[in-house]
Amino acid sequence: MSDILFKTSYLGSTVTIYKNKLEWKMLFKRQSIPINQIASVDTTIPMYAGIIVETTGGKKYKIPVMFTQKKQLEEAIYQAQGGVSQENPGIDSLEKLAELRDKKIITQEEFDAKKKQILGL
Repeated sequence: MSDILFKTSYLGSTVTIYKNKLEWKMLFKRQSIPINQIASVDTTIPMYAGIIVETTGGKKYKIPVMFTQKKQLEEAIYQAQGGVSQENPGIDSLEKLAELRDKKIITQEEFDAKKKQILGL
């Protein structure tokens, strides 16, 4: 399917990023989150082979993914959201985060933490 931006498998689960949704399958269970409802992606959890995706409604999903694929998955989500360009992904990410903060989707504290992570501080 040409709408696939990224796909990976790990421990029996498959995660696929489409232009309009994140989908993962685990055994007989299938979950899907519309891209426009993803508020944040946390790839920094130590000793956890996966990411945590939080929706604009505040729901959190733990999605298993290989350590080496975490950043690629995060980048694919941001690419699907249209918030990151190849030229300056840090600035684009900060602009997207500021937008989420201004809409009260994330808190100032969450914004500051992610800003430090993006800037490598």
